[in-house]
Amino acid sequence: MTQTYANNDLTLATDVDRLTFRSAYLPEVEALSGNSFLIFLATGEHECAGYYIWGTLDDAGLRASPQFGSCSDRGEVLRTAKGLLLVMPGPNSSAAVSFHLNKDGTVTENKQGLKANGIVDPF
Repeated sequence: MTQTYANNDLTLATDVDRLTFRSAYLPEVEALSGNSFLIFLATGEHECAGYYIWGTLDDAGLRASPQFGSCSDRGEVLRTAKGLLLVMPGPNSSAAVSFHLNKDGTVTENKQGLKANGIVDPF
């Protein structure tokens, strides 16, 4: 009997750029905004379900943010006046953490907290 295993790695490629990310399961596209996209990459581990990347394809090329998140797979994407905001439970049941997904393809942790942005902690 022969067993075949699928490779769940994610490869993004253009004629010029090539990015590859590891994922224990099929990567999930969580959100799209303009020429950017949010992808969840699973670790396959109970202690840390996975991380996110924020990718962008524009005239400057294909690029992705470093992996980020709180190890939770329960992220919720909200549309705010500043753009997309990824909110997820904090590590070890701490307060929710959030990240601004910027139009230039970068990610900024929201250090002001959810209340400063008028958002109620959904967790």
